[in-house]
Amino acid sequence: MEILSNNKIEVGDLIRTCFETEEINRRIELLYAINNLIPIPFQIQMPSLITNNYIDQALYALEERLSSEQVSP
Repeated sequence: MEILSNNKIEVGDLIRTCFETEEINRRIELLYAINNLIPIPFQIQMPSLITNNYIDQALYALEERLSSEQVSP
C-alpha cells in the first residue's frame, strides 16, 4: 500500500501538532483525524478510554509505521 508523499507530509504535520498540543480533547480529535487519513492497514485500534500517555504511544507507533512505508515517486 502506498501513501502519496503530500499526504504523508500532512500526516507528519498533524502528528507534530498533536505532540505539541496540551488539551486532551484536542489531542484526541487530532489522533482520530490522523488515523482516518492513513490507509487501513496502518491504522491503530483505539480503546474507549484514551489518555495522554496512550496518545503519545499511538503517535510514536504511527510515526514508526509511516516511516517504514516505502513511497514511490
